[in-house]
Amino acid sequence: MTAAKYQQQLLEQARRAYQETPLSDATVKAYLATPRHLFVTRYREHGNREWYEVRDENLHEHLATLYADRPLTLFGDDDSSVPSTISQPSFVLRMLDLLQLESGHRVFELGAGSGWNAALIAQLVGESGSVHSLEIIPEIGRRAVSNGEPLLRIVGRRGRLPGSCQRR
Repeated sequence: MTAAKYQQQLLEQARRAYQETPLSDATVKAYLATPRHLFVTRYREHGNREWYEVRDENLHEHLATLYADRPLTLFGDDDSSVPSTISQPSFVLRMLDLLQLESGHRVFELGAGSGWNAALIAQLVGESGSVHSLEIIPEIGRRAVSNGEPLLRIVGRRGRLPGSCQRR
């Protein structure tokens, strides 16, 4: 199955979960424009100590996991204290919907993680808006920057991370 089909399957699952309060068209559009798999280069699943590296040549092996409706650990080896995850997709979409973000809004996010949530927000606030995301774990911040979302600024504890972009 292709990444697009997994993405669509996850969207349908989220829509069923929130059928009484449907996701907005804007959130759905942002989700479809921001494929989750592009923001995960390394992960592990809760309860599993094995780390998986995601590369172009093995992406097909990871798509089912990357598009499952559950969080994935991005940093931290102890399940009792996980400092960074990419959150459960249906929960992320619901949170974004509740924020009612619009074009031109300025957003600050604490905890960049993979950069996926900030990239979704950037889609929602558009070219006239801005997104600043703070990540205190340098390795995670560098990965978020390298995930290629040019519409946001990711900063570390001591300021801008190399390679981060800022949209004004």
